[in-house]
Amino acid sequence: MKTFTAILSSIVLTSGLPSAPASAGGPFEELQEHEFEYTPMPGIGSFLFDQFDDQDATRALCRVTLWLDGELAADHVTVENDSTLPAPDFGVNLSGFMTVDLVDLLDVQLQFNETFVTDGTVGPSDGVPGSGPDFWDFGVVSDHGITSATATVDLGPYIGTGSLTADVFATGGLSFIGTTIATIVGDEELSAAGVITLVYEFEFIEDEDLDDDGDVDEFDLAILLEHWGPCPPPPTRCVGDVDGDGMVGFNDLLHVLAAWS
Repeated sequence: MKTFTAILSSIVLTSGLPSAPASAGGPFEELQEHEFEYTPMPGIGSFLFDQFDDQDATRALCRVTLWLDGELAADHVTVENDSTLPAPDFGVNLSGFMTVDLVDLLDVQLQFNETFVTDGTVGPSDGVPGSGPDFWDFGVVSDHGITSATATVDLGPYIGTGSLTADVFATGGLSFIGTTIATIVGDEELSAAGVITLVYEFEFIEDEDLDDDGDVDEFDLAILLEHWGPCPPPPTRCVGDVDGDGMVGFNDLLHVLAAWS
């Protein structure tokens, strides 16, 4: 027994193992989503996102990203030139913006500005609403965008078992171009829709005290041997992978023996 212990001690002392806990692979991702739609506008709403649960300090939060994927759209847009002059450059402009504010921690904004034009043949007003050479049916008009914001420092407010509030605001409208007076139909149907996504990137933290009892002993060794072999697929925690190489094996055993108390 003394010879065996001496051999193990020699291996441990010459292996150059770090004493600090290692991250067991990763980073892994945990995400939450909320969809929204507002008609008519402006639209205002609030959504709750769960804080990041570090599961008794076994997971380390590395990065937080807030994504906004949004669209302004109207399905049945028509315009009519009410001027006595022809309007070869007649069209409509769709503009607006969306914002998401995550409790003053992260905020994102999308700007919308898209112009839709006719084929240049729109004539002067014929005095008949809803048809004729002065009328143009655009059908669907829309503009889409994606944006994000990321935090990698001061992540404490994101960690816990409570919730974070994301406040959403969206507004927009249609205007005409290429003439001095016109009638737009469909502006009242303009809607704002989108998806808010909150992504937590994290790593699992494993130290040699696998049972978290304050000692590194035979119980930790038993846990390590129980989980010997390849790690389970992420994001499942890989118990015993102290060196973070995706495998519970000989190097992890050396870590446990080096920290034996």
